[in-house]
Amino acid sequence: MPTLRVDWTEPGAIGAEWMELDGREFLERIGRREIPLPPILSVLDISEGSVGDGWIEFSMKPQSFMMNLAGTVHGGVLATLIDSALTCALVTKLPKGMACTTIDLQMRFFRPVHVSAERLTARAQVLNTGKSIGATQGEIRDAKGRLIVHGTSSLAIAPAAALVRER
Repeated sequence: MPTLRVDWTEPGAIGAEWMELDGREFLERIGRREIPLPPILSVLDISEGSVGDGWIEFSMKPQSFMMNLAGTVHGGVLATLIDSALTCALVTKLPKGMACTTIDLQMRFFRPVHVSAERLTARAQVLNTGKSIGATQGEIRDAKGRLIVHGTSSLAIAPAAALVRER
């Protein structure tokens, strides 16, 4: 039986960094591996691609451990990929000390994903940034450029200390 080994960094240190940097700088430092990846990205081997003002790309290689009973990538894995991109797109617009968290996620699945898809790319962009709510949209495409998922999300914007620290 295959074995999956995953190494990750405890997230407390990551959250502390978020409180000290503006969103774009925080994500760029993660991209340069100056700040470790959040554990869920390590577990699913999701990597950051390009990042810009109000947009971001992530990619992931479909792997056997991600499959559901039908032999396709589980919808929850795809939800994690698109939610990560949707959230981080908004993070690129946030000033120092501010963070965000998903309050609404809507997804439309257009085709199943098999291991043969080779690589999935999620690209998301900000639709609106308000004082307390942001809105984003994005999509996941396979290596052939076929649309897999379209997603939208609403995100609460609040001081990072209120979202990062356990209450």
